[in-house]
Amino acid sequence: MINPVMHGSFIDYQRKAVMKTDLKNKLGKSLSRGLEIPEEIITGKPRLTLTGTSLLKIENGKGLVEYESDVIRINTSEKLLRIDGKGLNINSVTDEMIEISGEIDCVTYE
Repeated sequence: MINPVMHGSFIDYQRKAVMKTDLKNKLGKSLSRGLEIPEEIITGKPRLTLTGTSLLKIENGKGLVEYESDVIRINTSEKLLRIDGKGLNINSVTDEMIEISGEIDCVTYE
């Protein structure tokens, strides 16, 4: 029988990855409070700014997965972000931000 906690096992690797992420989030929160810097800047978490139902700005996006006029999917450090609507357009993409316009009906994580 294989010990699931043995050094170098897949389970051990997953546990270390989760612990590393938890530590990064806790340190990020502490630093952001102490330095008065927004948490998403330190941790790389996505920041969404929805203006009405026609403009969405996504900071810390990790890449475009799907782009159609009725659905856009973007990878983030948290989960996959899905934007549903009509006449969706990507206005700009930079290293820091993705700007989407159109009739935005729904924004969800998958």
